[in-house]
Amino acid sequence: MVVEKAQGAQIEEQFIQQMKLLREVQRISQVELAARMVNAGWDYWRQTTVSRVEKFERIVRLGEAHDIAQILGISLAGMLALDKEAQNQNIRAEVLRRDLDDWVGRLNGSVASFMEQLEQFQTTLNQAGNQQLAAAEVLNIAPAADSGPSDGGEVLYGFGSEA
Repeated sequence: MVVEKAQGAQIEEQFIQQMKLLREVQRISQVELAARMVNAGWDYWRQTTVSRVEKFERIVRLGEAHDIAQILGISLAGMLALDKEAQNQNIRAEVLRRDLDDWVGRLNGSVASFMEQLEQFQTTLNQAGNQQLAAAEVLNIAPAADSGPSDGGEVLYGFGSEA
């Protein structure tokens, strides 16, 4: 005789499977999840607690389940969904959110790197301009009479009054 699990047991199993999957998708270690649970006020959570929960060796209390769901960025209802399509949508949404966060992080890094390179380029240009001015003074080069910016924006230099 085959005995089916009670619906409550199925819900607990579903929650734990979702917890483990979302934790792994988000690249959160068991240690990190335990630390976040401690920060949420569950003082006794350790890596071994997470491991025992994921092995179905420890029951998750309702308050703990609520905080785990919050930490993983999903509603408690989403964690408890028995509908496979709802589960898949939750997982896809979480994967997309993680990927978007990764891309935004990379983009921010690229923009910061570009801005740093631009500042270095500006510094180099300023130094080159200062060196040109110093060289012009040493060689007694005076700006030409029409030394204002030309159409191209550069300053024209000539030698002494001969220009």
